[in-house]
Amino acid sequence: MHITDVKQLTISERLKRSVAAVMINVAQTIPQTPTRHDIELVKIAIPHLAEVAHNLIDAVSDDSLICPFAGLGRYYAGQGLYKLAEPWLEQCISLLKVRLGKEHLDVAASYNNLANLYHLQGKYQEAESFFLHSLNLRLKLLGEEHLDVAASYNNLAGLYQSQGKYQEAESFFLHSLNLRLKLLGEEHLDVAASYNNLAGLYESQGKYQEAESFSRNSLDISINLLGEEHPDVAKCYHGLAYIYESQGRYQEAESFYRNSLELWLRLLGEKHPHVAINYNNLAGLYHLQGRYQEAESFCRNSLEIMRKLLGEEHPDIATSYNNLAYIYESQGKYQEAESFYRSSLEIRRKLLGEEHPDIATSYNNLAGLYYLRGKYQEAESFFLHSLKIAQCTLGIHHPNTNKIRENLKFLRDKLSYNFSLPLSNRDYWLEDKKLAEISQKVPPTAWGEELMTEAWPKRYPQLMSSNTYRGCAIVLSTLCAYMYTGITNHEILQIIQDVDQSVKISRTIQSQSDLCSGAVLTITNAWTTAANLSFTTDQIAVAYESELIYVAKMFCITHQHEVDG
Repeated sequence: MHITDVKQLTISERLKRSVAAVMINVAQTIPQTPTRHDIELVKIAIPHLAEVAHNLIDAVSDDSLICPFAGLGRYYAGQGLYKLAEPWLEQCISLLKVRLGKEHLDVAASYNNLANLYHLQGKYQEAESFFLHSLNLRLKLLGEEHLDVAASYNNLAGLYQSQGKYQEAESFFLHSLNLRLKLLGEEHLDVAASYNNLAGLYESQGKYQEAESFSRNSLDISINLLGEEHPDVAKCYHGLAYIYESQGRYQEAESFYRNSLELWLRLLGEKHPHVAINYNNLAGLYHLQGRYQEAESFCRNSLEIMRKLLGEEHPDIATSYNNLAYIYESQGKYQEAESFYRSSLEIRRKLLGEEHPDIATSYNNLAGLYYLRGKYQEAESFFLHSLKIAQCTLGIHHPNTNKIRENLKFLRDKLSYNFSLPLSNRDYWLEDKKLAEISQKVPPTAWGEELMTEAWPKRYPQLMSSNTYRGCAIVLSTLCAYMYTGITNHEILQIIQDVDQSVKISRTIQSQSDLCSGAVLTITNAWTTAANLSFTTDQIAVAYESELIYVAKMFCITHQHEVDG
C-alpha cells in the first residue's frame, strides 16, 4: 500500500509539473501591452495560470518561478486593471526572496515590475523605492554595461519626469539610451523606446525641435521593425501629436492624434488607459480651437474610462478634471470650472506634493479664473505661487514659466486701472473733456462712431486724412455693433480676423505708413487678448478704447514730428 501511494504521488507530481510548464509557456507569451487579440488568445488560460501561482508553485522550477506572477501582472496591468495586477506582483517578491534569496536577478526583476505598476498608479514614492532597489541589485550582480541596467535607468527616468524632476530624468534617459546604442545598435525597439521617452521629456521642457527629432526617429524604427499595426507605433503617433499641439500646429496634431486613437481602439479596445489619454488630449486640442462641445464630449469620455480603471486619486484623473474645468471656464460656466479646478489641485497636491509643474499649472488656472470673476487679490496670490513653483521646477525661461509671468504682469497692469468707474470717469488716456462728455451722452452701440467722428477729429483734424484712423474706425464701429448682441468670444475673434483682413487690404492700396501698419495690429491684438480672457463687455470696451486713443495720440505725435522735421 505504501509503495502504491508513492507511485501515485510520483504521477501526481509529474502531472503538476506538466500543467505548470504549459502555463508558464502561456505566461511568457503575454506582452507588456496586450492587444485585444492577445487577450482573446490567453484569457481562457488565466484561471489555470492563477492556479499554478496559488497552488502548484512547488511544481515550478526556480528558473521559471517569476513567470506566472509576471505574466498575470502584464495581463491585468496591460488592460489598466492595476488593482488586480498588484497582489500578484507583491506576492512574487515575497516568494522569490524565500526561494531564491534576496540577491538574485529575478528578485531585481520583480522589484522593477512592481515599481512600474506603482508608477502607473501614481504611487511615486513607492515606485522610486522599488526602482532603486532593482537598479542597485542589478548593478551589483551585472555591472554597469547590461541591458537590464539600461532598463532600470530608463524606468527611473520616466518616474522622475512624472515627478517634474527633469534634470534627473534627462540624465537617466540619456544614460539608458547610450547603453542601449552601445549594446544593441540603432535599429532596436529598446532604442526606439528611449528616443520616444526623450522626445516626451524635451516637449515638457519646451525643447520642441529636439522633441520632434527624437519622436520621428522612434516612429521610423518602430514602423520598420513592427509595421503599422502595433501599440508602440500608436504611442509614437500620440507623442508626435502632443509635440505639434504644443507648437500650435493643430492640423498636424489632430491628424496624429486621430491615427493613434484609431490604432489603439482597434488593438486595445475602448476601455483602456491609452484610449482615455488620447480622448483627453484630443479634448484639449479641440478646446484650443474653440470647439467646446467636441472638447467636453471627449473629456467626459476620458474621465469615465479613467474613473473605472484608476479610481479617483490618480494624476490622470486630476488632469482630466483640470481640462474639463478649462472647457467650462471658456464657456463662462465659472462655478463648474472652479469646482473641477479645485478637485484637480487637491488630487495633485496629495499625490505629487507642492513642488511640481502640474501644481504650478493648477494655481495658474485658478488664478486666471479668479481674475475673470473679479477676485483680483486671490488671482494675484495664486499667480505668484504658481510662478514660484514653475521657476523652481521648470526654470525661469521655460515657456510655461514665461506664460505665468505674463499672466501676472497682465493682471498687475489691469489692477493699476480702475475698471469699476463709469466710462466717462476713467483716466486711462481720457484727459480730453470733450471725449468724456460724448461718452456720457451716447449709448454704447453708438459710442464708437461718436468717438471717431466728434472727439479726436475735431481736436486733431489731420486724423481724418489718416488711413490708420479710418482703419481704426472700421474695426471699432464693427465691433461696437456686435459687442452687445451676445455673440461668443470665438465669433468676436472671427469678426476681428475678417475686419483686420479688410483693413490690411485697404491699407496696402492707400498707404505705406509704418504707423498705419502697426495701428490695426495693436488694436486687434487688444481685442484678441480681451476675447481670449473672457472679459466682460465693459472691460473689452475699455481695452479697445485705451488702445484706440493711444494709437490716435501716437499718430498725432508722429504727424507733428514729421511736420516739424
